[in-house]
Formats: sequence, C-alpha cells, structure tokens
Amino acid sequence: SGNATIADNTLNVSGSQQQVPLAGNATVSTTPVVQLTGPVSTTYGQLATFTATTTLNGVPVTSGTVGFVDSTTGVWLATNIAVDSNGRASLATTSLASGSHAIGAQFTNPPASAIVSNTVSTTVAKAALTVTANNAAMVYGAALPALTTTITGFVNGDLQSVVSGTPTATTTATSRSPAGYYVITAGGTLTVANYTVNFVNGALTIGIATLTVTANSAATTYGGPLPALTATISGFVNGDTKSLVTGTPTATTSATQSSPARSYAITAGGTLSATN
Repeated sequence: SGNATIADNTLNVSGSQQQVPLAGNATVSTTPVVQLTGPVSTTYGQLATFTATTTLNGVPVTSGTVGFVDSTTGVWLATNIAVDSNGRASLATTSLASGSHAIGAQFTNPPASAIVSNTVSTTVAKAALTVTANNAAMVYGAALPALTTTITGFVNGDLQSVVSGTPTATTTATSRSPAGYYVITAGGTLTVANYTVNFVNGALTIGIATLTVTANSAATTYGGPLPALTATISGFVNGDTKSLVTGTPTATTSATQSSPARSYAITAGGTLSATN
C-alpha cells in the first residue's frame, strides 16, 4: 500500500517505511511476509514459545504488531505484540490444551493490510497426575484406620476440582490380620481433561499389640510362710488367649518369712514371647 518509487537502485515504500536494495532485475513486493516458528510438540503446562518474523523483500519490518491465533479453535492467544528491531515478535504460553493445534500469526502495520503467516502444527501431550495411596498404621486387633489418597501433578493453576470421579484406597487387611505390612491399593475411575492418571500404592503397617504381665498382690503375717506369688496376663484381642504365650511369667519378692512387717514389692518378670 502507499506509493512506491525507485531511485538510485533503491525501492522506497511509503506505506511500510522500508527501503529495499535492488540488484539487476528484481521482483519488488509491497506486502510483508510473516514466517512463524514454534515447537512441534510440547506437554500441557509446559512453556511453548512461538516467534513470528516479519520481512519485506528480505528486510526486517521494524514497526507494527503481531497477533497469534489458534486456528484449530479460532481462539486468539495474544494480540498487538510489537515487533522488535529484527522484525520479530514472540509469544510464550502454557495455555494450550492437550491435542493438536495449528498456530498462526498475523502482522498489522497500518495502512498495510494484515497478512496471515504460515501455520505451525503443534501437538500438546497430556500432563501426568499421580494418585498416591497414603501410608497408614494400626495395632493388631484395632479397627482399620481411614485410608486416603493424595493427587499430585496439577499444572497451570489447576485444582482437584478438575477431576471427575473419586480416588479410592483399599487393602485386604482387617483388624484380625497378623502384624506385618499390607498393600494399600490406589484406584478409582477418574477422568481429567489434559491429564493422564497414574496410581501409586501405599503400605499399611500393623504393629504388635501390647500384653501386660501384672504381679498379683498378696499378704502374709510376720513369721508366717510366704504365699504363692502369681501373675496375670492381660491385653489379649481378637479372642486370643494366653495359650499363644511362650514362656511362663514369674513373680518374685525380696521378702522372706523373717522379714519385718511392712509392704514389699512383688516383681513381675519372665522371658515371654507371643504372636502378634
């Protein structure tokens, strides 16, 4: 657009304010050309940079603006980005959804007409979410704790509200399961736009319960024989009995038949073991 004149082997284009050297028989254009570069592939949430370079007859255009459009959806990603001294304007974005996109650029420098560049085909892969079953612990014979999960990997400011469905955490262990380690399985039918979903299992630790060996109190009189000293075992769960106990509890005291009248400790002891 504008008036073009040739003088001293130089083309002066008043509409775009460009000077183009001429050599021999040259084809002279007054229409700027926009070339666009960008990534062929990226991942949702990662930064993708597209650069438009505007030239006129091979010379950078140093004034004007560029807009970037997603031709697949018709959505403008940015408008009115000024070109620099090299005729370049860039857009860095993380907003592209997963899938295939055809990105184009449009240069405007009034009164020149807007020119749409070549497009760049970009494939955006889904990001990865991880559903992790949280570790938990309990004691043999106790009720199972609440089993929970944690979802990680959100990008672009996304929250758990983008997840359709509810994650689950399950285990084969029960309150009657022996002490040990059991898998907590993460699962659920989840749908999340722009994400794939991975599951990571956790562990349930069932610790041993505690038995208490109590020396039973006893009494005698000064000079009389010592009574039989006994002990009681308590703390069994799940219907278990002292038949599970290996070894015999003991009850001993420092008092003798000749000890003065007063209270003496009866010490509970023994080398004992019991499953769970």
